[in-house]
Formats: sequence, structure tokens, C-alpha cells
Amino acid sequence: MSSTVSIAVYGTLKKGLSNHTTYMKNAAYMGKGKTFDSYKMVIENGIPFVFSKTSESGFNITVEVYKIDLPTLDDIDVLEEHPNWYVRKQIPILLESKKIEIAWMYFNDTVIDSGIYLNNFVE
Repeated sequence: MSSTVSIAVYGTLKKGLSNHTTYMKNAAYMGKGKTFDSYKMVIENGIPFVFSKTSESGFNITVEVYKIDLPTLDDIDVLEEHPNWYVRKQIPILLESKKIEIAWMYFNDTVIDSGIYLNNFVE
């Protein structure tokens, strides 16, 4: 059996959104949560982007956390064009259960900072 890792998703990989069925079919749902630290999330052309630096003017981003196998992580890396477009890094997530889970999350510092920040994405 493959090793598993935790991933925190905030965009189209969430339940009910466009990439969930394709990429998360083998994932084990761990629950909803929020990033432990505050980040700036902007929406550009209907796509969410989170900047990698923590920010007091940002929000604790609402995420869903899943356990996935390494082949699934590789597939999501391709989708997110890691490391050339989004960059994946591990951060602490505070689950609704109050447990802290270290999970991979994708960040993008190349998009324009619109100055309009959100804590949750709905497609």
C-alpha cells in the first residue's frame, strides 16, 4: 500500500466543485478546517489563489483536509503545475475537531494582489 499524506484544498478540489470527482476519488476525507495562520486569498478569473506569506490583513482560509496517496499527490501536482505555477508547502491546519493537522497546500505568489481578500471559495 502506498504511503499517504494530508492535503488541504480550498478551490476546485473541494467537494461538489469541478475537480473533486476526478482527483479526489481515492481520498479519505478528514474534515473541514482553517489554516492556522492568516493568508491572503484572491480570486482571479474565477480561480482562487493564496499567497504563501502569512499576513495580518489576510484570513484563516477555509479548507477541506484529505488523506491521499502519493500517486494522487503527483496527479494534483500536474493539475496545479507545481512547482512552476502553484507551489506546494506544508502548513498547520486547525480542523473543526480542534486537532492540528500538518497538510500540503498550494500557493501562488505570481498573481496580482487585488487587495480584495476572501477566506472561502465557492465556484
